[in-house]
Amino acid sequence: MNAPNILKIGLLALTIASCHNMATPSKNEILDDYKGINLQGDSINLHSFYDKNKILLVNFWAGWCGDCLQHNPELVALYDRYKDFEINGKTIDIISISLDKNEQQWRRNIIRQNLYWPNHIADMKGYDSEQIKSLGIDWIPTNFLLDENGVIIAKNVDRSNIEGIIRNHYK
Repeated sequence: MNAPNILKIGLLALTIASCHNMATPSKNEILDDYKGINLQGDSINLHSFYDKNKILLVNFWAGWCGDCLQHNPELVALYDRYKDFEINGKTIDIISISLDKNEQQWRRNIIRQNLYWPNHIADMKGYDSEQIKSLGIDWIPTNFLLDENGVIIAKNVDRSNIEGIIRNHYK
């Protein structure tokens, strides 16, 4: 077998291997559960936040991620705007899931970035986390807007169109 054919076979194998990971969930699918610890050190899971009166914005991030750090002020502004807001009888809540591996750095970055909402989860395994792999998270920041049952309304929403997305979903 000549070198170009070996290269083609190698590239095909890499492509197949990279596609082996679970695909990132899409609109109208239920987001798989995620388990970790909260800021109090208690075990908690994402599904425990599902509530008939809540819409969740689940944000995957890390303190070492430059794009995340640039995106976080938008999340703070979004939380400021919607923490006491009601759309179609539902409130909006943010759940931050961190891919940090160091608990102290995770906690420090939450404070430094003023991510003052109460719902933070991490399993301290970063991209090595089987949960992150099963969710198909291969880039951060990534966020999902979920309805009260954990069904994905939208992915990677920004604060400029979140209200319209929610109103459209519940009309």
